[in-house]
Amino acid sequence: MYRKVGLFIMFLSQIQFSISQGLNDETTTKDFKRNVFILASDSLAGRESGTEGEIKAAKFISSEFEKYGVKPFVGDTSYYQNFLLSSDYYYGKINFLKVNNGEEIKPGKLYQISAYSSNAQVEGKLIDVGYGINADSLPVDLSNNIAIIRVTIPDELAIKYSKNNLLLETRIKNLEQRSAKGIVLLILPNYNGNRIFSFNKVKPRSIPVITITEKNATSINLISGNPIALSTDVIRETIFAKNVVGYIGNNASKTIVIGAHYDHLGLGNFGSRSSERTIHYGADDNASGTTMVLELAKYLSTNGNKKFNYVLIAFAAEEKGLLGSNYFVKSDLFKNIGVTYMINFDMVGRLGCIGNKTIIIGTGTSNAWKSILKETKSNDYKTKKIKAGPEFSDHANFYKKNIPYIYFTTGLHKEYHKPLDTPQSLNYDGMTQIFNNVVKVIDKTAEFDYIPFKQTTSWQMTNAYLFFVKMLIF
Repeated sequence: MYRKVGLFIMFLSQIQFSISQGLNDETTTKDFKRNVFILASDSLAGRESGTEGEIKAAKFISSEFEKYGVKPFVGDTSYYQNFLLSSDYYYGKINFLKVNNGEEIKPGKLYQISAYSSNAQVEGKLIDVGYGINADSLPVDLSNNIAIIRVTIPDELAIKYSKNNLLLETRIKNLEQRSAKGIVLLILPNYNGNRIFSFNKVKPRSIPVITITEKNATSINLISGNPIALSTDVIRETIFAKNVVGYIGNNASKTIVIGAHYDHLGLGNFGSRSSERTIHYGADDNASGTTMVLELAKYLSTNGNKKFNYVLIAFAAEEKGLLGSNYFVKSDLFKNIGVTYMINFDMVGRLGCIGNKTIIIGTGTSNAWKSILKETKSNDYKTKKIKAGPEFSDHANFYKKNIPYIYFTTGLHKEYHKPLDTPQSLNYDGMTQIFNNVVKVIDKTAEFDYIPFKQTTSWQMTNAYLFFVKMLIF
């Protein structure tokens, strides 16, 4: 009797467990679908880094982190790790040079505005200050005057002064301190540098600065003693991208980084395999991987293995050259956490596009992966294991730091980097199956004291490249 009752109770428990599991899977699948449809929506316009679409995506990801109790990781106060993506400049409306009260000359053909220049309108007499190396030899007061300085320094002078005194920045500063109203940088024929033009490499000073060749200066009578009027109007545009970084702290000695890039191609101006300049939704690439990180954030914040701390990252600017992950691994955030291993997700939404198969890349980056993946093998799908990972995704920057990784993907497909990579094309049940398998992998790694790093061979890397090349031929 008791035995029958006991068996019956066990039977009910199994039913309850199965229903619970089914409901969890159903909820997970719904989460994936909801999040992908948000990230790959019209309003996010393809999530190109540095655009409003990226900002909206970052806000959504950080709000999900906050909702799940994942803490900010940037100075413990912010989810955003901002980094310079690019800087550009263009001329405004009020740019001119007048010599001897003559006609206005616009920048471009005869002279350029230097990257050192501020925006201002000044008038004054042009004063030749030579090379401007020795501050003591310059006129004490250059007010009401505009200094002309030779950029290139002859060897016989260079050996007399320290490197700091020879720097163009130092010489410009000398002239500022003596109240020069502006500066003309005279480019001699043997000049071969470009910093004076590189707006993303130097910071503007407090006075207008232009550059002109010796030949052009002579042609317009731009010589010492002549009065000149100068107006500079440069509009500088600096574009930042942002990694979104969250943290689940369990006071553990080991930390796992779980990441995926959340950016895509925007309107397809760069990197598109389509001639259409329209929204490239990037549902599989890589809203799918981003939502995998979000779902793991949700799970790990309440049910995760307490033997690890977890850093969860949505990387920016992967499509522009793995820039977000590169910035992260060079930052103090990375240096201070002691990463045990990294899991990367990139295009995990098309289970079934290459058979019922998930590809796990990077299995050769630690001897531990072979047994871990064998014991956590999924019953839902087959796996293709590749020992080395080409530098096509964010795992590559962790590998360069001797961090073992595994990278999950369901492979490339004909909609890759095209506008047709839409939310409707994804296999959300398949994403749930991958998610369940990843949880098992994390739990299994907790049984290891250490996941040792192993460098992959050039032969393994070649095989990995060939595998991807075959997938690209559609």
